[in-house]
Amino acid sequence: KLDETLTEHDALMLGKAFGTMVKRRGGHKIAVGYDGRETSPHFAQKLSEGITSTGLHAEIIGLCPSPMLYYTVKEYDADAGVMVTGSHNPPEYNGFKMLFKDGLVYGPLVQELGQIAEKGDFETGQGHLTQIDVSASYITRLIKDFKGEKDLKIAWDNGNGAGGNILRQMVEHLP
Repeated sequence: KLDETLTEHDALMLGKAFGTMVKRRGGHKIAVGYDGRETSPHFAQKLSEGITSTGLHAEIIGLCPSPMLYYTVKEYDADAGVMVTGSHNPPEYNGFKMLFKDGLVYGPLVQELGQIAEKGDFETGQGHLTQIDVSASYITRLIKDFKGEKDLKIAWDNGNGAGGNILRQMVEHLP
């Protein structure tokens, strides 16, 4: 719960620990996205500060659905990604989804993150932060395989999620 079990300081420490993990695995760049919760941009900023303090490059892709972050990690040659999102939980909650370019971060890898943070065993360096817009590229990929051979009537339910702007832009490219 926000400010009870999750704070901006926690986001900073996670950035340091995850940046350390990625750097020790030979990585250089982590993509960061966030959902539409009020706290998510702040957490993404603190997370990115932690990442850059380890000497890595943090690329903020901004407000997006989680699959857009996964796409960015793959297509923009990132070594890892972090999505700041509370997912389906109520608005007073938030969290983080982490992945390496070759798989998700869970189980023993989360335990390893905790050990790095607990020991304060962080890599250091002078990283940098950039903001990139991958939405046009992502939308192009989403519609790439669409054939449009039949007339369809489609109802979209974005579920009040972070993909609303992407959905709106994508629909503009469909017949």
